[in-house]
Amino acid sequence: MTPNVTGKLYKGGAWLAGARILINVVKAASTILIAWFLSPEDYGMVAIAATMLMLAQSMTEMQLGEALISHRSADDDAIDTVWTLGVIRGVILSLLLAATALPLAAVYDDDRLTPIMLVLSLQPLFSGPSNPHIFIQQRKLNFLQEFTLTVGQKMLGAVLMITLAVVLQSYWALILGSLFEAVVGLVLSFALVRYRPKFSFAGIRDIWGFSVWLSLGQIINTLNWRVEYLFIGKWLDLPKLGLYRLGSNLAQLPTQELMIPVRKVIHPGLAAVLNDPDSSHDARRIRIAYQRAQSLTTAMALFVGICFAMLSDTLIATVLDERWQGTGFIVQYLSAVFAFQTLGALVQPLAMAKNETRRLFIRDVQMLCIRLPIILGALYLWSLPGVVVARMISGAISVAINMTLVRRLIDLPVRAQFHTNMRSIAAVAIMALVLWGVDAIFADNSQRLILVGQLVLEFAVAVFTYIATMATLWHLSGRPDGAETEFMFLLRRLRARSRTS
Repeated sequence: MTPNVTGKLYKGGAWLAGARILINVVKAASTILIAWFLSPEDYGMVAIAATMLMLAQSMTEMQLGEALISHRSADDDAIDTVWTLGVIRGVILSLLLAATALPLAAVYDDDRLTPIMLVLSLQPLFSGPSNPHIFIQQRKLNFLQEFTLTVGQKMLGAVLMITLAVVLQSYWALILGSLFEAVVGLVLSFALVRYRPKFSFAGIRDIWGFSVWLSLGQIINTLNWRVEYLFIGKWLDLPKLGLYRLGSNLAQLPTQELMIPVRKVIHPGLAAVLNDPDSSHDARRIRIAYQRAQSLTTAMALFVGICFAMLSDTLIATVLDERWQGTGFIVQYLSAVFAFQTLGALVQPLAMAKNETRRLFIRDVQMLCIRLPIILGALYLWSLPGVVVARMISGAISVAINMTLVRRLIDLPVRAQFHTNMRSIAAVAIMALVLWGVDAIFADNSQRLILVGQLVLEFAVAVFTYIATMATLWHLSGRPDGAETEFMFLLRRLRARSRTS
């Protein structure tokens, strides 16, 4: 990448990382506070409705924003076409969700699902016609608007959800809060970037040509990662589904949420490299750009994911009551799975930047055929613990498939991909062993003040151990290019900026 593009990516990454940090803090705090006022059954009820919403969204998803980012000339016709398709999609999706209200209540023999689905069906009417110029700003590697939109939307939504949870003490707090977030997102998108909407289909050929495979892949992905919620709610019961949903949501916070801003930055960054006439045909430069991004992402994700997994039991005992203690093993194991899945997670923006979205669709179909039978079989035989183990197995398979796809896209051997991240893997393994030893020192207790002190101490030990191990291994290896050099580059930029200011 050129210095100019790299600088913009770091600046954009800083904005989006800041946004996700704020959102994660707000999301974690709101999840914990709301859990004090709601029951596992409430979470299970919302999980069924939310899964239906996501399935319906995926079936009408057209990846319009990504199409604008990758479009070589995102002109007014393309922008207007994206907005028009968004409006149409919102209306279709709203009608589809409303139509499922009565059948879904009949399947689960619970009349409460009917009004829930009818209210949720209003959400696409507000999210569909959002301002597509937000994606044009991302294309220009300007992420300030995305920062403001995301943070404002999530923080205002969280405030309303918490308020409603205290007042209503019902699952309606989650439903109404979700609807309010969509309204806030629509208003903010037009407040941040000027745009006068106009119905048009002039750019539909180019937009659809890019997004068709991503759209099909989104359907497969949603089935892959969400359909087990419906089976857990049907085969087990709503309280168990509520425990699984809360545990899975908490496990995603450290790494899955981290990947959202990373993908948003890496996609336009790699697209800029590939669209640059000086480097588009230089395979070596493209491989280097990918490895730099991947090593930095993995170094951060492994630390936060494994650290969160190691501290999860103490954290849950500190912040949640006895109704939710069954989520501990779910958070612990799934957080570790999500962390290691980042080893190949950047294949998504890489394939999108290379306009190889058909390969992503094939990968998604492969994972669905592998993952779903494993998880449903484990659920049937061993209940929730079986689902967690099945997700660990399917996660390892997912890493192998993603890394193989990277090799096919840019001719980067799987061994080289692992080698780039070996210091991070070794450092996080040593950190986990040290944390296990520190945790063994503390006797089991239920006093929250002691648990808070234990959390603070173990987190400090984790930070010191990981950084010290990474630095030591880097120096012993001769200080090669990798995540460490990216951190050093970032520190030098911050130091230079502080001196000038």
